[in-house]
Amino acid sequence: MTVLQPRPLAVASAPPRALTLPSIDPWRLLRPAPVVLLFAAYLAVGLAFSLGAGIVTGDAWSRVGNAYYVLFSRDPHLAAIGFVWNPLPSLLELPILPFVGLWRPLVDHGVAGSLMSAACMALAVRELWLWLRDLGPSRPVRIGLTAAFAAHPLILLYGGNGMSEAPFLLFLIVAGRAFSDWVASGSVGRLAVTGLALALAYLTRYEAVAPMIAIGLLTLMVSYHRARGTRQQRVIEAAADGLIVGMPPIGAFVAWALASWLIVGSPFATFTSIYGNTSQVALSLAAIRSSTGDTPVAAAIYVGQQIGGLEPFLALIGVVAVLISLLRRDMRVLVPLAVFGSVLAFSTLLFVGGSSFGWLRFSITAIPLAATVVALVLSPNRSVARWSSGTPRLAAIARLVPVARLAPVFRVPASVARRAASAPRILVSVALVALVLGGLPSAANVVFDGRLAREESPQLRGLVGGDRAMPAERNEFLASGAVARYLDARNLPRGSVVVDVALGFWVVLQSAHPEQFVITPDRDFDKIVEDPAIFNVPYVLVSPPTGVAALNALERSHHGMFADGGGIATLVQEFDDAGGRPAWRLYRVDE
Repeated sequence: MTVLQPRPLAVASAPPRALTLPSIDPWRLLRPAPVVLLFAAYLAVGLAFSLGAGIVTGDAWSRVGNAYYVLFSRDPHLAAIGFVWNPLPSLLELPILPFVGLWRPLVDHGVAGSLMSAACMALAVRELWLWLRDLGPSRPVRIGLTAAFAAHPLILLYGGNGMSEAPFLLFLIVAGRAFSDWVASGSVGRLAVTGLALALAYLTRYEAVAPMIAIGLLTLMVSYHRARGTRQQRVIEAAADGLIVGMPPIGAFVAWALASWLIVGSPFATFTSIYGNTSQVALSLAAIRSSTGDTPVAAAIYVGQQIGGLEPFLALIGVVAVLISLLRRDMRVLVPLAVFGSVLAFSTLLFVGGSSFGWLRFSITAIPLAATVVALVLSPNRSVARWSSGTPRLAAIARLVPVARLAPVFRVPASVARRAASAPRILVSVALVALVLGGLPSAANVVFDGRLAREESPQLRGLVGGDRAMPAERNEFLASGAVARYLDARNLPRGSVVVDVALGFWVVLQSAHPEQFVITPDRDFDKIVEDPAIFNVPYVLVSPPTGVAALNALERSHHGMFADGGGIATLVQEFDDAGGRPAWRLYRVDE
């Protein structure tokens, strides 16, 4: 018997492949470039004020302080972040502060705040661009509207000064974009993103309550109208969508209030704390009314002038948007009104009711409102929401005059006829974008207006005029820096100086030895303030008890503390400001 042997398989030898590098799309590499450039531009603005002119915005710097006390203080702990103001801006700054050992200006010039706001504002511009792209106007329109937002004087200022407006705008724009997409597509995922963005907005600023309510109601309305089935089924579907968008911000609201209640004894410290907004406005109300008017009508006119200065054509754009939306049966215009318009309305009501300072920055949402509304007007004329049924009326009107069909009659080439048909749209696009861009000179003028821009104008004039126009922030910065250097030179032991950092943060943040201070977030602060001698705290640092400074805990516990030591201390050193007025007094506690 013959045994068959298996033949070896012939394996074709493959030619060696040349080593090739993966293809690289240069455009993909350039995508982060605009965000990086915007970040650099906004940061440069902030550094021009802080490092260049020594002008540090007090509110922004105090947020840096809230984060700083968590890591660098006599009693470091997370609750030192405070509960009067929303925590997220300070939490965003926390990862930056460990590098203070490498570069002190992160804290003593508030640069950590500028890094935070510059990053958030650059991302806000990117999100606005993406939202405009989703809405569908032409690329030149998107470029013009995004540039008008990014280069707006108020956006430039608050992109660099470390305030909470930048992250607030970022989260509102993210919420608006996601919610607009949900209105168009019904995607539950986009609705969840809306809720998460609103939660972050609330943890940034309390004004987020307004869009939380407005978007919640709009969600119920849209969901109910486009649901199918019986009334009960439609109500259930609307309620489900309402829960999806509402649970994250409600959860943030409850969690923050509960944490505040457990730690400081009040769920809403901004209203009940002696350091809160309500207390500060009450002390400053006479000064506010002297600049803005004594009556609610005068206050409303004042806010109208602020909004009109920032976006002078906003009312006209709004009327055009509403008319076109009605003709198209496209109700997407309600989205920017719910997101940005609700904040404007809420801030106005608070100011008219005497519960707000009425700062110009409280009207900053007028800027993205103008851009998004114009984009909606110029978006393609198509039905995007399920509840916008029927043929859009503008399209029906346009078909009454079919320009392209008339071309053979007048012997006009079809291409020319098509261009003629699109000419009105192009003209409208140019006109509306020009209105938004044309508002920039007005905005530049209003930020220099000492009556309408009570925070921004002194800083800008100080930046331009130097020492001849020194704003209050620079005056306080220099005087407090002298105090910090004096104390640092004495090499005091831990916990030697008690100071209320509601205003004393000016000194503590410029000191190289923060542990030498007993400060407001310390868990034994109240006991030490009552009797510093018992706790062997040798020094007390106080500022003049005028205006908001009258809230100083030392002055409240020991009346006349600044004037004569309140009967418990003896004056050691007085520090004057640039005008020769007493700015700080250091007292030695009597034994």
